[in-house]
Amino acid sequence: MNDYMNRLIELGYADEAGIVASVDYTVSDGRTGKGFLCVNGEVVTLAAGDEWEKVFKDSIDRLDGMTVKSGLFKKRILFTYNGLDYTFTVKNGKNLIDYFKLLAADKEN
Repeated sequence: MNDYMNRLIELGYADEAGIVASVDYTVSDGRTGKGFLCVNGEVVTLAAGDEWEKVFKDSIDRLDGMTVKSGLFKKRILFTYNGLDYTFTVKNGKNLIDYFKLLAADKEN
């Protein structure tokens, strides 16, 4: 495992399953940033900044309106959390994209 994955696991944001990706994100309140979107069990964490502070950490049940767009050149995850719309452009995150595709399909049913 690489250094950033080990650190995210130490912080409790991720687990050995490695469902993590580097993301650029925008929030409907005007915030933007770069960070990591992580899954640990059924908890999703957005970590950002130099020290990877958590922007949010909560159960997947709290995410609404989930959409996954996985085109050839751009992969995005969109959802609403606490009344704010989040858009994530995912870099090298096949496991994360697949995980959120399953979640989005499950929430539709």
